[in-house]
Amino acid sequence: MMYVGLPQWSHPKWVRLGITSLEEYARHFNCVEGNTTLYALPRAEIVARWREQTTDAFRFCFKFPATISHTAALRNCSDLTEEFFTRMSPLANRIGQYWLQLPAVFGRAICLRCGSFLMPCPGNSPTV
Repeated sequence: MMYVGLPQWSHPKWVRLGITSLEEYARHFNCVEGNTTLYALPRAEIVARWREQTTDAFRFCFKFPATISHTAALRNCSDLTEEFFTRMSPLANRIGQYWLQLPAVFGRAICLRCGSFLMPCPGNSPTV
């Protein structure tokens, strides 16, 4: 299966094309990057709405929140990580992948932490 999508599902210039919502976007594309999760954990009702607006064939590619990747730098963040996976769980069968975007200033220390950070990630989650 090939997935084709964009880094967001909303843009002011797309209104003239009739794409004004995730539901409409999902009629044209079968995946999207979930960049919004890098900046803030979405509320549960937002995640539920995303589920309602897409089909089981649609895939999201969410980024880990920056509170995990940048602020905590993958240290002592198991509670934050669990909260993230729990919050996104209504979309579990629609997650194409999770992206761990590291800060531009990452170095050897963060690279060495990646393995221990990724090990406890839920086994039923797609590959990170």
